[in-house]
Amino acid sequence: MLHGFLRGEMLRIEPGASARRLGAAVRPPSAAALLAAAEQIRGRAPAHYPTREAIARELRYTRVHSSQLAWWLLVPAALAAGFTLTRDRKLLLWIARVGILGGFAVMTWGIAQRWLVAGRIPASNMYESMLFLAWGVGLFAVISLLLGNRILIFNSAAMSALAMVLVDRLPMDPFIHPMQPVLSGTPWLAIHVPIIMVSYATLAIVTLFAHVVVAVEIFAPQRREMAHRWSQLAYWYIHVGSILLIAGILTGSIWAASSWGRYWGWDPKEVWSLVAFLAYMAILHARFDKQIEDFGVAVGSIAAFWMILMTYLGVNYVLAAGLHSYGFGSSNLVTVMAVIALAETAFIFAVAWPRRRADAAAYAAQAPTRGVGRAAARARDFRRRRQAKRPGRENCRGVYAGAAGEQRDPLIAASRCRT
Repeated sequence: MLHGFLRGEMLRIEPGASARRLGAAVRPPSAAALLAAAEQIRGRAPAHYPTREAIARELRYTRVHSSQLAWWLLVPAALAAGFTLTRDRKLLLWIARVGILGGFAVMTWGIAQRWLVAGRIPASNMYESMLFLAWGVGLFAVISLLLGNRILIFNSAAMSALAMVLVDRLPMDPFIHPMQPVLSGTPWLAIHVPIIMVSYATLAIVTLFAHVVVAVEIFAPQRREMAHRWSQLAYWYIHVGSILLIAGILTGSIWAASSWGRYWGWDPKEVWSLVAFLAYMAILHARFDKQIEDFGVAVGSIAAFWMILMTYLGVNYVLAAGLHSYGFGSSNLVTVMAVIALAETAFIFAVAWPRRRADAAAYAAQAPTRGVGRAAARARDFRRRRQAKRPGRENCRGVYAGAAGEQRDPLIAASRCRT
C-alpha cells in the first residue's frame, strides 16, 4: 500500500490552482481507487477492528440519542397521567399509555444497543447505572399499566421521566469506555447492578409517594383519605424495595468475595448501603408497631432515600474513597444535592412538622384521655388489644374443664386465665 502511494496510485499530489485551496492539492486519482484503498486497509486490519455493521450500529446509537428521545415521550405521558388522577379522561389516559410504552421501548432499545456496541452489560460507570435506574422505574410504569392503577401510572411515569431527564442533562460522561479490570470476567456484574438499581428505582417511587403525603398534610389536610392511600402504597413499595436492596447487598458481597477475597470489608459503599437498608427496616418496624402513621412513614421515607443518594452518589462524588473507585467522579452534582437537601429539610421542619404537631395536639384534646397525650392513648389501646386476646374470667371454667367435661392441666388453665 505504501508502495502504491509512492507511485501515485493511491493518492496523487498535484499543484493547486490557488495557494488558499491546499486541500485540493491532494486527491485520489478516482473514487474507485479510494474505495479500493479502503478495502485494502480493512483487509489487513487487526482482529479486534470493528466490522461495518458494528460501526453503523454505533453511529445509529449516537445519532438517535435515545436518552433524550425517551424523556420527550415520558414527560407528556406523566403530565397526561397526572390529569387523570381525579377524573376519568380516556384520551389523556391513552396518551399516557402510548407515551409510557414508547418511552420504555426507547430505553430498552438504547440499553440493548449500548450493550451490543460495548460488547458487555452497560453497568460499569455512573452514567450506565443511571440508565438502569431509569429503566427500572419505566418497568414499574409498564406494570402499573397492566394493573390499571392510575396513581401508580402517574407516579412511575413521573419518576421515569425525571430519571431520564437527569441521565440526559446531568454532567456525566456518556461515552462508551473499556471496562475496568475488576468488573470484567465475572457474571456478578450482570446480576448485582440490575438488582440494586431496580431497588433504587422502587425506593425512588416511594419517595414521590412520601412527598405527596407531606404536600397533602400542608396544603390539603381535608384530603387525608387520598394521602392515606398513597401512604399505604408507599408502605408496600418499601417492602419490595427493601427485599431487592438486601438481595443487591448479598449479591454484591458474593461478588466482593470473588474479586477481593472477602465478603465484607466495611468499604464506604458497603457501609452506606447497610445504613440505607437499616433505615427502611426502621420505618417498617415502626409502622408495624403503630409508632408512626402516614406522616411519619412519609418523612422517614424521604430521610431514608437520602441514605440511598449518599450510597449511590455521595460515596462517589463526596467521599471518593474505597474500593469502588470505578464509580468516582467530579461535578457540581454535590452542590445541587446539598441545596436540595437543605431546602427539603427546612420545608419539612419549618412548615410541615409544626402543622402536624398542631393537628396531633387537637386530636389528643378530643380523645377521652384529655391532656394526657397520644403516648398514653396508644398505651391504653395496646392494653385493650392485649386484654381482648385473653379469655375472660367467666370463661375460665370452660377453659379448665373443656368442652366435653374432661379435666385439663390446672397450670395451663391458670396461665390462660391470668389477668
